[in-house]
Amino acid sequence: MGLTGFTKPEQLSDPALFAGFRSGADSIDGWVAKYAARAKQRVTAVLYITRPVLGDAPLGRIAGFYTLSAYSLQRADVSAGWVTRNTPPNIPAILLGVLAVDADYRGQGLGSALLRDAVIRSRFVANNIGAKVLVVDPLTPELEGFYERFGFKRIADTGMMAARL
Repeated sequence: MGLTGFTKPEQLSDPALFAGFRSGADSIDGWVAKYAARAKQRVTAVLYITRPVLGDAPLGRIAGFYTLSAYSLQRADVSAGWVTRNTPPNIPAILLGVLAVDADYRGQGLGSALLRDAVIRSRFVANNIGAKVLVVDPLTPELEGFYERFGFKRIADTGMMAARL
């Protein structure tokens, strides 16, 4: 992941690690409390987590996470542009559903490192099964700015943003 002090992102194996996780955003913290533990079982999302490390040992809590899911955009719902060019009616995509960092670990570059990891994983999947874009639905103008710094562009008429894979 390229960030010291944290584990490389790995799939969530123990939902108990979310105990005490607080991103500061009610919608995200509510999603964590209600759905995170069952997302993979329900085949709705795969969660990748990172934890702080002390020496060589990971600590027993999550510092940050993101989710990836299969997704598609309806070409008819998106204004013409780079996303719709040369695509079928259902544009294959990968959804970055949630990316969050615990409030205790903000300002350490963890969100950026998690996003880079999500892009790398998404490109691997896209190269193996086909997907045109990584899609995200930013909740706030600040998050829009965060994603723009990494090359995400607004998808007209959707409120979402996408990065080419």
